[in-house]
Amino acid sequence: MYTTLCVGNIGRMPLDKTKEIASAVPHTIAQFIYDNLKKLILDGELKPNQRITQKEIEDRFNVSSSPVREAIHRICAEQLLVRSERKYVLVQLISPEELKQLFEVVRILDSIAYSRSVLTMTDDDLNDLKRLTKELSNFYEKNDVINFIKTNMAIHNRIWQNCGNRFLYEALNQLAEKVEIYIVREDYVFFRRPGALKSSYKEHLQITKAIEDRDVKALSKIMQTHWGQELFGKGDIDKKMSPLEKAPTDWISGRK
Repeated sequence: MYTTLCVGNIGRMPLDKTKEIASAVPHTIAQFIYDNLKKLILDGELKPNQRITQKEIEDRFNVSSSPVREAIHRICAEQLLVRSERKYVLVQLISPEELKQLFEVVRILDSIAYSRSVLTMTDDDLNDLKRLTKELSNFYEKNDVINFIKTNMAIHNRIWQNCGNRFLYEALNQLAEKVEIYIVREDYVFFRRPGALKSSYKEHLQITKAIEDRDVKALSKIMQTHWGQELFGKGDIDKKMSPLEKAPTDWISGRK
């Protein structure tokens, strides 16, 4: 079963903003709708398996069908929206098995990005990472799960920025968005499990230390189980790790 998006649930644009959007060039209108519709998904206002219609979005933004179709097409291409057999547009629903597969891919790409970034991060980059880790510490001490996870994701993104590969960075960001949808859907429940927050926090301290020491091997070891440990447990991850994940990452970082 699915639920349908009601216009009243997300409201209408203020009149001054509507005029501003209507006066923009078509590409800007489509981009604005894309950004805001995607945000509704990532923020959990549109729930997984919830149906949306093109007409409702047109009414919501007071625009024609063309930019709405473009925005929906782009978000479907990112697999945050999907089209059902009946041609309905639904918010993507990720099953537990699909989530395991998602985390497996993120672990592999994350390890590659980290192995590259650890050798290129400047002192300013490292200071920024330490600042974010300090924020993470504050949220951990307060048991603020929501802001802990948001800062957690910000730390990963900050490190990815130094990987020196635009395609790798973009791929990780798209995967991270799918992870966020699951986290929002489950109301952060898996980070509320006993010891989960502490385990994640401890690993982030180790990650920051390994990057500061430029220790690729130590960082690689941490990253082999970092994604999904709170969800599935370390033992389950070890059993399902691919040969690539278990292999040394010297070839990735460029070291012999």
